[in-house]
Amino acid sequence: MANGHRKEISKRQLLLAGACLVLLLVLLYVGTSWLEKSRYPSEDAPSEPYIPSDAVEVDGQYYLPRNDVQSLLLFGMTPGEGGRPDRVTFAHLLVIDHEAENISYLPLSLFVTGNEFVTPDQLKEKALEWLPMSRVDYKIGVEAKNMRSLLQLAMDISAEVLEDGTGTNIPDDPAMQMLQLIRLSTHMQTADEQQLLQMIRAMENHLDTDMTIGRMANELWKIRKYTFQGELALCSDMQGHIQHMLDLFWKPME
Repeated sequence: MANGHRKEISKRQLLLAGACLVLLLVLLYVGTSWLEKSRYPSEDAPSEPYIPSDAVEVDGQYYLPRNDVQSLLLFGMTPGEGGRPDRVTFAHLLVIDHEAENISYLPLSLFVTGNEFVTPDQLKEKALEWLPMSRVDYKIGVEAKNMRSLLQLAMDISAEVLEDGTGTNIPDDPAMQMLQLIRLSTHMQTADEQQLLQMIRAMENHLDTDMTIGRMANELWKIRKYTFQGELALCSDMQGHIQHMLDLFWKPME
């Protein structure tokens, strides 16, 4: 009788152990499947959008830099005396829109004159502080006292400009002389590449720039038929300014 009772207990223990083993295997299978799914999401699961490193986010919208726009930081400077560095006296951020084939500029001279001392090495960083969300691709500076002779050289190269009278009067202000030089560069349809390269070579020793002479010649060749639109007004409120810079230098990411 005792032997029969022990056999009954052993049978129950075996059944219980078997049930526990089955439950353990089921739990192990479910847990493993869940881990695999978490490591490798299914194709139906929504993926995170790829955000390029050069994108910026404004009010939940991502923007990418416009590749068809180039910006040049143009400035005049006076030589430092007594071991002091050169000083920036005026500046313009030139915006070249290759898609629309036009040129405009953002005036920075008010910011320059409002600071005690800005050097050419500081100007690029300062410009991005003054104009948040803008962009500076290259800088080109020239001693203010040399602007008149450079402008005269550009006028001599383009016979067409001399014939129609455009740009024959040279203003006294070096900042206005630089703008006239830009305006003149869009009227050189009759100039050939060698003439433009000659003009740049003549200016080379008077420039403070991070742009190669070859690149400068290529850009001047491109813009010789562009439309000069003049000054772009700066927005007084930050929200309007940010939107203005986004329209100029960025495009919404789709």
